[in-house]
This record gives sequence, structure tokens and C-alpha cells, in this order.
Amino acid sequence: MLRLAADDGPELSFPARYQDDVWTVIIGLGADGEPYCALEAGSGPATVRGEGVEVSLSVGAEAALSDLYTPPLELIVTDAKGVTRTLTGQS
Repeated sequence: MLRLAADDGPELSFPARYQDDVWTVIIGLGADGEPYCALEAGSGPATVRGEGVEVSLSVGAEAALSDLYTPPLELIVTDAKGVTRTLTGQS
């Protein structure tokens, strides 16, 4: 679901899914209510960056994102070879 923020810009809600033909990244809320980033599928370890997000993960791993309040609209995923892809989020 895409909502409009107070500034009339688009905003995603938790959980947000970012996916292309190689990568699947989830930004969600854990049982404790804390946001996390999970690399569900991909070609290997990667760095995931976006507004409020910067983590290095292996496929199947997740990392806490304690300072994140809303999922970013886009994530940039860079693999171990330096190949970068931009993924757009969906709630």
C-alpha cells in the first residue's frame, strides 16, 4: 500500500519488499517492534543502502535498523563484484 506523507510525497509502510530478477530485500518490523532489513534472495553477500539503511548482509541474514521510522522508497544493492542495482519498494 502506498500512502501519502504529510508533505504529499509517497511513503511506504512496514513490511516493504524490494525485488528484481536477482535480489529480494525485506524491511519489516520484528516481534519486538524494531525495524530490520533481511536479504531473502540474491547472488551472494551484498551491501544494502537507502535513506536510514546501510548494512552488509549475506543471503538469508537480517540486521536491525534501530533508527528507521519508515521504509525508504528505494534501496541500492551492491554485490561483492561491485554491481549495483536500484530496487523500488512495495508495501
